[in-house]
Amino acid sequence: MAPTEALPDSEIPRSQIVLLTGPQLLGNFFAYGLMGVLCVQLWVYSYQFPKDKRGIKCLVWIVFFVDILTTVLSSIAAWDDLVKGWGDDQVLRRWDWPIGVLTSLSGFVAFCVHGFFCWRMWSLNSRVQPIFIMTISIVQWIFATYSGALGLSIGRGRSTDLDPYVITWLGGSALCDVLITIFMCRILIGKGSNAAFKHTKDAMNLLVKVTIETGMATSIVAVIELILFSKFPKNNLHYLCFLFLSKLYSNTMLATLNTRKIISDVREGHTELFVAFSGDEGRFTEPHLRASRGSVSLHSTIDQVETLRAIRTAEQGEMPSPSKRSSHTQTQTIDFELSPSETVKDRPFAHHEQS
Repeated sequence: MAPTEALPDSEIPRSQIVLLTGPQLLGNFFAYGLMGVLCVQLWVYSYQFPKDKRGIKCLVWIVFFVDILTTVLSSIAAWDDLVKGWGDDQVLRRWDWPIGVLTSLSGFVAFCVHGFFCWRMWSLNSRVQPIFIMTISIVQWIFATYSGALGLSIGRGRSTDLDPYVITWLGGSALCDVLITIFMCRILIGKGSNAAFKHTKDAMNLLVKVTIETGMATSIVAVIELILFSKFPKNNLHYLCFLFLSKLYSNTMLATLNTRKIISDVREGHTELFVAFSGDEGRFTEPHLRASRGSVSLHSTIDQVETLRAIRTAEQGEMPSPSKRSSHTQTQTIDFELSPSETVKDRPFAHHEQS
């Protein structure tokens, strides 16, 4: 919302006009940029994870369409204030109706993203913390909606009356972000410390890093908006954060989902296949391996199996119990024959005949 007190009917000072209109313009620019990033994130998600659970897909698309709506509403408000109402002081003395709706939608997007992360915590066998966080998130959404409705009814002249409601809204949202970051990191670090193999620990460390980066980004922006709202009630400086906050939440959720592809790439980078042939031994990391004349033995380690199992379950919001087995190899032997003109590099490993 735009918490500016009503100015007298005399002409508004030029310096005040800049602080009323400039943040709205820049805030929309930031929001448009993040909307573009969100579209790319959505395309990556749809391409990489077409078989995700229906519930996750529905949540992603709901948040995306709500952000489209917030973009439309913020654009309407900017048009009314900066174009249609250009030169009219009375336009700067009131709140346009889209701003009141935007506060409710911003709280709703934050609520959806909080629910996503709480679902992940619940899947990792955490019960009390998700319920506590979701209770706070529901409260912040209610107060966001009430702040928008009350602001439209009382006008700018009594904007300071909104302070307790806006503080509850933004403070509650930031508190949820901080708690999610702390609890998720605690869970992941605990699971990673109990992992039996290095690759599993590396994957857990990467998940912790992503959790900190995404969680702290939204909480910091929410706190900055709260400070600007409280300290500068006579201008629209807090628009710099308010107009793109919901899109930042959406991007953090999709970034978390898309990070699974990066973790998968890290996992594949650690996978090694040992091929023993004709008394020689070679190490290959390419997906299409080459073989030689004679008998080939494939050795896959339990370390790799454990890493794969841990990553897959973590991606689905679950965590395997720590394994205490020592690493050993499982061997599969493939016999084949090559023509006299063929060499080791002439034949794809995937096409060898098994006897």
